[in-house]
Amino acid sequence: FGVGSSFVGLPGDISPPSRFVRAAFYVNSAPTYKTTVEAVSEAFHILNNFDIPIGSEFNEKSHIVADLPSATQWTTAVDLTNAFLYYKTMHDSTIKRVNVRKVDMNVGNERSMKLGNDKFSFQEVDVNERGNLRPRLVNTLGSHINFLPLM
Repeated sequence: FGVGSSFVGLPGDISPPSRFVRAAFYVNSAPTYKTTVEAVSEAFHILNNFDIPIGSEFNEKSHIVADLPSATQWTTAVDLTNAFLYYKTMHDSTIKRVNVRKVDMNVGNERSMKLGNDKFSFQEVDVNERGNLRPRLVNTLGSHINFLPLM
């Protein structure tokens, strides 16, 4: 069967029970890491397996609600030791980190905070005349946002 044969028989649909079975398998088969950064990276690699694309749970596409997708809207991982919350959103897969110790928890009323601009972006990589890679960040329209010089 080759590499990955231990996955044979695991449920593969997007129902919550199937996703939880696969998550338990991934978590229990993951190596132990020495650093938080490695562990958070592994957590997001595992969690990426459970993103539900918009509309995938509907046979009839007219049921898809534009303003409230039932797809994965955000993914989080928490470093309990250092009080950091890591997250990414459905339209921006850049992982962001919040120092929870800096959040005022004494506010009397519930409040919400915007998770970011939630705009899809990508990094274009050009090759210069010497064959070196030259990355630049662009948004969904392809316009230039920021130039990152070669080091």
